[in-house]
Amino acid sequence: MTKLRTIRAMTATTYLVAAAAAHGAATVTWNFDVTTTGNDVFFDPATPVNPNAAEFDTTLQVTQVIVTGVWNAIPIGLLDVTSEIPPADLTATELLAGPPPVTVVEAPFVYPPPPDPAGIAATIFTEIDVNGFGHGSMTGVTLGDVQMNVPPFGAVTVTLTSLRVVGLVQVTEVFAPADTDESGAVDVFDLLNVLGDWGACDQPCPPSCASDITNSTGTGTDCNVNVFDLLAVLNGWG
Repeated sequence: MTKLRTIRAMTATTYLVAAAAAHGAATVTWNFDVTTTGNDVFFDPATPVNPNAAEFDTTLQVTQVIVTGVWNAIPIGLLDVTSEIPPADLTATELLAGPPPVTVVEAPFVYPPPPDPAGIAATIFTEIDVNGFGHGSMTGVTLGDVQMNVPPFGAVTVTLTSLRVVGLVQVTEVFAPADTDESGAVDVFDLLNVLGDWGACDQPCPPSCASDITNSTGTGTDCNVNVFDLLAVLNGWG
């Protein structure tokens, strides 16, 4: 199986790292459960992410791969082959820069890996559209023959007839800390928020208030909205 792309991009400064705490790091989970007999399949989750986020921290995780097939005219059903696929091939992670549309993953899914003939081949694709909605697909599906352990017969060649893939996509919205209203821009409304929240943050703190952008050293927050937060808005303007 060709490994799904696994990338963890790191931000260049602590500025966006602090954003998760400042804005609550909202995470949306899109579950999928698709079955194919060789046809293209699609999933369209109903819950969007906020398309104004500066970045999207994404993880695609395949949790189950289940097949059915035929051997010597005998139906072979509901075999879970997840454990036969390397764990690294079932996960893809990436930190994506906004704004959408952005591609979460677009990668081949092949089992078993070359040089063996492919018993399962498909392209997995997931994206976040311009409105923050997710769309996923498994296309170009090919089902062939694979060597499988079928008790009590042992290793036999099974002709696959269906493939079920179960998993999830998690997307965490990451905003620039100075974007206090999560609008996708640092502007006069963020300036007004800082002025309106001036002083000590409400308890409990942490979590800090959205207008508590930074501290005097620029390495975190201090549960006070003050001149350092005002300067952060001015420095992040735009």
